[in-house]
Amino acid sequence: MQTASLTNQRVNLEAGASAGEQNLARLLSNKELRAGLTTTTSSLPMTSTAPGRYSTASAPVTVPGSYRVEFHLAGEHPSIGRFERTRSQTVHVAFARADFDSTAFSATRKRPKNGTPTLTLIVSPRDSYGNYLGPGYATRVAAIIDGKPSPAPEDLGDGRYAFAFDGDTPRSATLVLRVMGEPLMDGLLADVEPPPPLPRRPMWQYAIALLLVLLTLWLFRRARR
Repeated sequence: MQTASLTNQRVNLEAGASAGEQNLARLLSNKELRAGLTTTTSSLPMTSTAPGRYSTASAPVTVPGSYRVEFHLAGEHPSIGRFERTRSQTVHVAFARADFDSTAFSATRKRPKNGTPTLTLIVSPRDSYGNYLGPGYATRVAAIIDGKPSPAPEDLGDGRYAFAFDGDTPRSATLVLRVMGEPLMDGLLADVEPPPPLPRRPMWQYAIALLLVLLTLWLFRRARR
């Protein structure tokens, strides 16, 4: 077992716990946060569609998670009198398909003087409703760059996944990303990596340009005399 602390509280974590599981355990160790976790309840009337059959429909569910549905039936029968029945069932709503426009991307290149250049691509998958995929799915987030599958990304524990590529990979390289087995993008690295900053000009070039402007103004004023 390994331990982690948060606000002077200690949390027992099983060996091999993922980054997401570690962060969740640390967050839940906060009593104020845990007390703020609440559920919402809504009642839906059911209508009879046939003898002994009732149906209802809820508004579209757009937030992934587990939902418990409780069915309450109450009535009165001439033979048994008044009766009441309750049945509950839990339904899990999975993360919807990742959406390119809602997903956040971040690409960083590093070129150390005495080291290997690296390119880090961080992907934070979200669906079209803005819901995060969340941590714990590193094996379900995949990248193929220039036709070569990339190793599994690093799970940063907060819903972001970091891929490590060769720092010399050109922005024109093809990039395919898949999340939960579904395509997220099939395009170029340049689609998710901002263009490199323009090189800064030496200060002496600005000084010469300023001198040329001043000289032009001086010659112009002299010619008008």
